[in-house]
Amino acid sequence: MEYKYWFAAEFHVSAAKKYKIIQAGYQPEEIYHLKEKERILFCAYFDIPLENLINAIKVSDMGDKLREMEKKQIAFVTISDPGYPEKLKHIQNPPYGLFYKGQLPKNSVAVGIVGARK
Repeated sequence: MEYKYWFAAEFHVSAAKKYKIIQAGYQPEEIYHLKEKERILFCAYFDIPLENLINAIKVSDMGDKLREMEKKQIAFVTISDPGYPEKLKHIQNPPYGLFYKGQLPKNSVAVGIVGARK
Protein backbone atom coordinates (compact mmCIF):
# COMPACT_ATOMS: atom_id res chain seq x y z
CA MET A 1 0.00 0.00 0.00
CA GLU A 2 2.89 2.38 0.67
CA TYR A 3 4.03 2.35 -2.95
CA LYS A 4 0.49 2.87 -4.20
CA TYR A 5 0.18 5.84 -1.85
CA TRP A 6 3.54 7.14 -3.09
CA PHE A 7 2.44 6.91 -6.73
CA ALA A 8 -0.89 8.60 -6.03
CA ALA A 9 0.25 11.39 -3.71
CA GLU A 10 3.99 11.98 -4.07
CA PHE A 11 4.75 11.31 -7.74
CA HIS A 12 3.62 14.60 -9.28
CA VAL A 13 2.47 13.85 -12.80
CA SER A 14 -0.97 14.21 -14.34
CA ALA A 15 -3.74 11.67 -13.95
CA ALA A 16 -3.49 11.04 -17.68
CA LYS A 17 0.20 10.10 -17.44
CA LYS A 18 -0.37 7.92 -14.38
CA TYR A 19 -3.12 6.12 -16.25
CA LYS A 20 -0.82 5.55 -19.26
CA ILE A 21 1.93 4.26 -16.96
CA ILE A 22 -0.41 1.77 -15.29
CA GLN A 23 -1.91 0.74 -18.64
CA ALA A 24 1.64 0.06 -19.87
CA GLY A 25 1.99 -2.50 -17.08
CA TYR A 26 4.17 -0.64 -14.59
CA GLN A 27 3.53 -1.03 -10.86
CA PRO A 28 4.30 1.73 -8.32
CA GLU A 29 6.87 -0.36 -6.43
CA GLU A 30 8.67 -1.18 -9.68
CA ILE A 31 8.84 2.52 -10.60
CA TYR A 32 10.07 3.48 -7.14
CA HIS A 33 12.98 1.02 -7.40
CA LEU A 34 14.13 1.83 -10.94
CA LYS A 35 17.88 2.15 -11.31
CA GLU A 36 19.35 5.44 -12.56
CA LYS A 37 19.52 4.49 -16.24
CA GLU A 38 16.05 2.93 -16.08
CA ARG A 39 14.67 6.15 -14.54
CA ILE A 40 16.08 8.18 -17.42
CA LEU A 41 14.54 5.86 -20.04
CA PHE A 42 11.23 5.65 -18.15
CA CYS A 43 10.93 9.44 -17.89
CA ALA A 44 11.91 9.95 -21.52
CA TYR A 45 9.36 7.38 -22.71
CA PHE A 46 6.50 8.91 -20.71
CA ASP A 47 7.68 12.51 -21.22
CA ILE A 48 8.10 13.17 -17.51
CA PRO A 49 10.77 15.49 -16.10
CA LEU A 50 13.37 13.28 -14.44
CA GLU A 51 13.41 15.69 -11.50
CA ASN A 52 9.75 14.82 -10.75
CA LEU A 53 10.63 11.17 -10.29
CA ILE A 54 13.82 11.83 -8.33
CA ASN A 55 12.05 14.25 -5.95
CA ALA A 56 9.20 11.79 -5.42
CA ILE A 57 11.63 8.99 -4.57
CA LYS A 58 13.24 11.19 -1.91
CA VAL A 59 10.01 10.96 0.11
CA SER A 60 10.86 8.59 2.93
CA ASP A 61 7.92 8.96 5.28
CA MET A 62 5.25 7.09 3.31
CA GLY A 63 4.41 4.84 6.25
CA ASP A 64 4.08 7.83 8.57
CA LYS A 65 1.72 9.54 6.15
CA LEU A 66 -0.44 6.43 5.85
CA ARG A 67 -0.63 6.08 9.64
CA GLU A 68 -1.61 9.76 9.92
CA MET A 69 -4.37 9.20 7.37
CA GLU A 70 -5.58 6.21 9.36
CA LYS A 71 -5.75 8.32 12.54
CA LYS A 72 -7.85 10.88 10.68
CA GLN A 73 -10.05 8.10 9.23
CA ILE A 74 -9.03 8.92 5.68
CA ALA A 75 -9.24 5.88 3.42
CA PHE A 76 -7.39 5.33 0.17
CA VAL A 77 -8.19 3.19 -2.85
CA THR A 78 -6.48 2.86 -6.23
CA ILE A 79 -7.90 2.09 -9.65
CA SER A 80 -6.55 -1.47 -9.36
CA ASP A 81 -8.32 -2.12 -6.03
CA PRO A 82 -11.73 -3.84 -5.83
CA GLY A 83 -13.33 -0.91 -3.95
CA TYR A 84 -12.63 1.66 -6.68
CA PRO A 85 -15.94 2.96 -8.15
CA GLU A 86 -16.68 1.10 -11.36
CA LYS A 87 -18.19 4.11 -13.15
CA LEU A 88 -15.14 6.21 -12.39
CA LYS A 89 -12.87 3.65 -14.09
CA HIS A 90 -14.53 4.45 -17.40
CA ILE A 91 -14.02 8.20 -17.55
CA GLN A 92 -11.24 9.69 -19.62
CA ASN A 93 -8.04 9.72 -17.53
CA PRO A 94 -9.47 8.40 -14.26
CA PRO A 95 -7.58 9.32 -11.10
CA TYR A 96 -5.14 6.64 -9.99
CA GLY A 97 -6.08 6.99 -6.35
CA LEU A 98 -8.95 8.33 -4.28
CA PHE A 99 -8.63 9.65 -0.75
CA TYR A 100 -11.95 9.74 1.07
CA LYS A 101 -13.84 9.67 4.33
CA GLY A 102 -16.95 7.55 4.76
CA GLN A 103 -18.09 5.17 2.03
CA LEU A 104 -17.56 5.21 -1.71
CA PRO A 105 -20.72 4.90 -3.85
CA LYS A 106 -21.64 1.47 -5.20
CA ASN A 107 -22.66 1.96 -8.87
CA SER A 108 -25.30 4.53 -8.05
CA VAL A 109 -25.79 8.17 -8.84
CA ALA A 110 -23.11 10.11 -7.00
CA VAL A 111 -21.88 13.62 -6.49
CA GLY A 112 -18.27 14.46 -5.82
CA ILE A 113 -16.97 17.55 -4.08
CA VAL A 114 -13.38 18.43 -4.80
CA GLY A 115 -11.43 20.93 -2.78
CA ALA A 116 -9.90 21.62 0.55
CA ARG A 117 -11.03 23.24 3.75
CA LYS A 118 -8.85 24.61 6.45
